Formats: sequence, structure tokens, C-alpha cells
Amino acid sequence: MTENSGLMDKYRMDTLRKIIVLIVSIAGVILAVGLLSVTACQDVSLKDVYRLIWEHITGVEHDIGSYDWWNDRHIWNRSIPRSIAAILAGVGLAAAGVMMQSLMNNPLADPY
Repeated sequence: MTENSGLMDKYRMDTLRKIIVLIVSIAGVILAVGLLSVTACQDVSLKDVYRLIWEHITGVEHDIGSYDWWNDRHIWNRSIPRSIAAILAGVGLAAAGVMMQSLMNNPLADPY
């Protein structure tokens, strides 16, 4: 019984570690999207970027020609497509690297 419980504890710790890495990675992507939007639209703070993204997702309408309307259009027509393209490029490069390392039996792919 003790050997079985030790394996279960190790499994739980490995699963928890994977969940933590996943959460940190998602938070990093969200932060990177916000920072990219801030650099593309210099008059807007990071807090305003996230507020505009949230308002756009939830369907809040801004008056045409207002400051928030222009920033919303700028973020959704310029920054978000660039962010999505960068994320897809990163995913594609990571997948290609994994495939090449596994096909070529690269010793650098060894976890040790």
C-alpha cells in the first residue's frame, strides 16, 4: 500500500506542476497581448487596454469618434491580429521543433 500511495502522491504533484505551468503560461500570454497593445497605442495605459478588450468582448458600445472608440478600433484592428499572428507563429515553431527532434532522434531532446 505504501508504494501505491507514493506513486499517487508523485502523480498528483506532477499534475499540479503541469497545471501551474499552464496557468502561468496563459497569464504570460494575456500580459504579452496587453503590453503589445500598449506599445502600439501609446496614449493608453495597460489598465485601459484590458478594460477596452473586456468591453469589446462583452459588447459595450462607445460613441463613434470618441477617445475610447478610436482606441478600441486601434486595438481590435491592429494589435489583436498581430498578437494572434505572433501566438500562432510561436505555436507553429514549437510544433515544428518537437517534430524535428523526435524524427531525427536528437539527443538534445532528452529531458536529462
